[in-house]
Amino acid sequence: MHTRWHDDDLAGRIVRQLDATGRHYRVLSLPAQAVLHDPLGRAVGDFLWDEGTYG
Repeated sequence: MHTRWHDDDLAGRIVRQLDATGRHYRVLSLPAQAVLHDPLGRAVGDFLWDEGTYG
């Protein structure tokens, strides 16, 4: 698991290396706030957790 901050961060470098090898891989992106076609089935605008979960 990795939070992306820049295209040249650790995850970005690993993805470029995998691209260069031609190996199949899958990137799962879970934004904190859901967007259209969210992989978890959340409604657009829903968050990964609610305010009371970690407070």
